[in-house]
Amino acid sequence: MILCLLLFWFQTARSPAQEHARRGFELFQKGELKPAEAELREATRLSPNDAISLALLGGVLARQNRLKEARVYLEKAVAIDPADSGTRYNLAAVQFQLGDSRAAKMNLERILRARPDHKAAIALGHQAALGEYRANRFADSQSTLEALIGAGVRKAEVFNLLAWSFHRQNRLTEAVGAMRQAIELEPAVETNYDNLAQILLEQKENVAAADVIRKALEVAPDSFQVYKLKGRMEMQIGNYKRALESFSRAVALNGGDAESLLGLGLIQEKLAQLDQATATLEKGIARFPGDAQFYQAYGRMLAESAARLDAAATLFQKALALDSSLPESHYYLGKLLLAKGKAPESLPHLEAAAKLDPKSSRIHLSLANAYRSLERKDDAARELTIVRELQEK
Repeated sequence: MILCLLLFWFQTARSPAQEHARRGFELFQKGELKPAEAELREATRLSPNDAISLALLGGVLARQNRLKEARVYLEKAVAIDPADSGTRYNLAAVQFQLGDSRAAKMNLERILRARPDHKAAIALGHQAALGEYRANRFADSQSTLEALIGAGVRKAEVFNLLAWSFHRQNRLTEAVGAMRQAIELEPAVETNYDNLAQILLEQKENVAAADVIRKALEVAPDSFQVYKLKGRMEMQIGNYKRALESFSRAVALNGGDAESLLGLGLIQEKLAQLDQATATLEKGIARFPGDAQFYQAYGRMLAESAARLDAAATLFQKALALDSSLPESHYYLGKLLLAKGKAPESLPHLEAAAKLDPKSSRIHLSLANAYRSLERKDDAARELTIVRELQEK
């Protein structure tokens, strides 16, 4: 519609300003941004209150990533023609990129209150909220999504992301409510059930998770994802035999899913099926050589069974080479080094483990032992105090 209006406007162009704007628009469409900018600057010089020329110049500048300049011209265009949703959308996109999410949200809300089905505006808002979520700015993500909803948007993907934003802020009631809204909007889509079950499992709400998983199986009876979640839930409540069946089914349905295969190996270890667990974890390492979790799980199994401790240490080293943020690998590797009398080498790993997982009493206990071996008595005493405090909670 906007393009048609532009073409009509250019076809009826008579003034020098309109002629410069027409040429600028044509060059813009061809991707010749610098010549387009020159034409549009001349158009705005000759006719400084022409909203179309200002908006086009803002668009050309934005395409060149000159966002602050673009914002100036887009704001002028919107001030002259407040009803132009296309220019307001472009302004919101620039504002989001500049980090002014408050102003961007206000513009999106204004667009969506007039047109709740404006697909581009909805997509922009969702994309911005997703970026905030991935940057761990969960409250900002929540605010962006609530602005969309407040403007009348009723999309499952919006409520789904809102649920995760609440979840990451430990607001379980709101997270469940938002995800149920997503399910209500798309009752035949499995993903929303899966995500709700995952949130409930992470919050140890096993009974509620089991109910959601049953409903998910009604929607998608052959989904490896649902069986994987079912296995996680059963493992979490200690029903290991059922968990073995669920993870086996998940792997049968999708042998290319790393999490399902890892879950199978872990539950085989829990059931003391060590030969099967070894085979599964070695298969996982061969199939997913870049996945640190398989190295860590295999190393932990060897360390716990006091078998092949050198091999276990090597596995933890490989895991940490892939992902240095694994507290468990740091802990086990540090503990193995300490047992060999290598306290100086163990210390960085145990300190890293304590930093990554500060609520683990076993990590602080091993760290205290390392400090004691190095005759750092005050540090050892501090760690023992932390152990007692954690155990009393």
